[in-house]
Amino acid sequence: MDFEHTATLTDDGRAIVVQRGELDRGKGQSIVENIDDWRLDLDTWQWERLTDRRWPRREFRRSDGERNRLWELGQACWYRQVGWAKELAEELTKLDAALGAPPDLDLAEHLYRPSVAHEVMPDEDDSFDTTRIRVDGVVVRFVRGGFELQMTVEGELPESTVDAIAEELRDKLATLEQTSYTLNTL
Repeated sequence: MDFEHTATLTDDGRAIVVQRGELDRGKGQSIVENIDDWRLDLDTWQWERLTDRRWPRREFRRSDGERNRLWELGQACWYRQVGWAKELAEELTKLDAALGAPPDLDLAEHLYRPSVAHEVMPDEDDSFDTTRIRVDGVVVRFVRGGFELQMTVEGELPESTVDAIAEELRDKLATLEQTSYTLNTL
């Protein structure tokens, strides 16, 4: 199942090209971003994969299976940034109760800033749940969900660099949320 995609009829009207969107991989599997382009032949109803992007992808989840608090941590950081003291205090109280300790907002603000050399990319208007950085000219994208955080490296980086970014992020997540995190390859 694919949703939030674009579908374009080919010029000859004999196929549909599907790009972007998300793939529901079935029960017990995470929904993942569709990073490839696909073509549906309208005569045969056969799918053809047009691209084969072998981008490294990682997924982070709380080991206890509970919902993460990334949205709330992001809200608290934003309240602090814009100076909304009342809202910040309310959010911090909720986070303290949920996490069992006051959250480290300085760490939360640098969650997607690895120790490897990188460039922070500007936010895009349509991506409130997405953060991008550039490492050695390659975009590394972090997409937050309620239960998972997915990291996609949009190109080639040494495996050791990808692993270093992922492992550091897992450690930061565990520290922020006071619980262990799993790290899986998608």
